[in-house]
Amino acid sequence: MAPPESQNTLSALFDEGFNQYKSILNADEPTSSNSYQEKLKRCITLLEDATRFVSAMDIFSSNEDIKEISSDNLKFMLLPAMLGHLTLRETTEPSGRLDLLKTAEAYFKDYLLRCRDYGLIEKVDFLENEPEEDDSKKVPSTKPSFNSLMKQREEKVKRYKEEKTMEDELKDLEIRIKDGRADEDTVRQFHMTQLRKFVNASYDELDSIAREKPMLQHMVLMKASGKDTKGPFVEKPHPLKPVIICRDEMQKKVFGLGYPSLPTVTVEEYYKQRMGEGWLQEPAAQGAVNVTREEVQRREEEEEIKKEREVEEDDEEMLRRQRGWDEWKEDNPKGMGNRYNRS
Repeated sequence: MAPPESQNTLSALFDEGFNQYKSILNADEPTSSNSYQEKLKRCITLLEDATRFVSAMDIFSSNEDIKEISSDNLKFMLLPAMLGHLTLRETTEPSGRLDLLKTAEAYFKDYLLRCRDYGLIEKVDFLENEPEEDDSKKVPSTKPSFNSLMKQREEKVKRYKEEKTMEDELKDLEIRIKDGRADEDTVRQFHMTQLRKFVNASYDELDSIAREKPMLQHMVLMKASGKDTKGPFVEKPHPLKPVIICRDEMQKKVFGLGYPSLPTVTVEEYYKQRMGEGWLQEPAAQGAVNVTREEVQRREEEEEIKKEREVEEDDEEMLRRQRGWDEWKEDNPKGMGNRYNRS
């Protein structure tokens, strides 16, 4: 178990990373701008390093239940989901987009499986032991049925309603914590609700990834077969490797904490170094929830408008996806995948 001062510094590191994360997601500037991407990559680095410290300090273990995790440590479970959201907002050449999707997908699945293993949710709605395949050769053979699309819409609307309820609850809890009217049970309720909210958000992102991957895989096939020769050759970037929270020594050996060796500095030294570089601010006395009442209301109103617009436009999106699959099927007659690389 890490000393209290180290956990306090790690908590401050997470809180600063979480504030930067929310600022990036709510930013008005274009995601492709250099300024946005610089802030994004900096935040990703902070959260990756926070993940490594969580693993090195043995915050979690493989035989725990959610009830055994302290209220102060619950928030660290959000790290993979946060990294997944940020990874999807990275810009790259088309040849590297598929790797970004795979990395984000790994983060979201790790988060959902972790929530299931700790008893926060009963099950996950995807296959846990999917065989690894070469994405450059994997092509979906059928388009989704109308019933399947309708089911996806119903699930999306259900999650939207659940998120609305959770957002209202989080708004009230956040204000109570900020005003100093919260006991430990209230703080725990806040973190548990936050975890559940990220569960729904992770499923939404996995749905989006599942829609985008087939189109990118099709582009990879076209380039590999020589049918798409437009544009200059761009070297494919080195595949990304997710930085996950390790729960035991075996995972640390397998994943290497995301890099070859354990941290060579303490979390306190790391925090001071990043402060000197301007990445982090002086930790506040109360690091749990650092937000004003007006800021909470503004974020909630913006999020509500955004989600209502998404639901309203869902029918149009469904038709667009249906047309996209029809066009893809016309370009890829049945059996195309079986003829790949044959003379």
